[in-house]
Amino acid sequence: MIKLLIFSLIFGCSTSFSAEQVTGKVIREGTSTYIEASGENICKRYHLDSGNKETEKTLFKLSSGDFVNGSGIVDNISCRVLLQNVDYVGLKRLLGYWYSEEGIVSVKNFNYLSFYSARGKSSSTSAQNLFKTGTPTNYRYSLMPSDSSEWIVFLSNSDSTTFATIQFIRESILMKVFHSETGDVIKVLNLSKWASPKQ
Repeated sequence: MIKLLIFSLIFGCSTSFSAEQVTGKVIREGTSTYIEASGENICKRYHLDSGNKETEKTLFKLSSGDFVNGSGIVDNISCRVLLQNVDYVGLKRLLGYWYSEEGIVSVKNFNYLSFYSARGKSSSTSAQNLFKTGTPTNYRYSLMPSDSSEWIVFLSNSDSTTFATIQFIRESILMKVFHSETGDVIKVLNLSKWASPKQ
């Protein structure tokens, strides 16, 4: 199975080794992980190595098509990148539409999601109608790995900033939303995958 990491590198100097931002999608070829470079890079693809145990754990949890943003040392002679830090990731399996009794979560990309609340709606309101007629709350989000099977999500918009955890359970997600100050769980969402609604 192949994991591709398309990334952009901005070279600050002309040396063979340089610490750069590494951003893109992961694809693995056999047991090796590579970065397929975009733009005018010296190498067409770079072998991706983990610089420490933390980055190794993170890369192990990622799947084909996932996204990673971090920093590392680029070697343009051997075409390798030593990934030293992961700032945030994006999960391909998270993209799409998820529903629960609380409402619908629409994950548009690796940076933004929307929540369509079912609060105040009739119990007979379908997910399709809720998506079409509801007014969403839009969030910018960042996803980070944890030491457990959960992923940490930071959510922010013009009104507030909070954090949550998500755990994949087969084709569903258990999402816990926490109070930003006390750390108490304020909402639990049991989300099921929903096929993309027709526009």
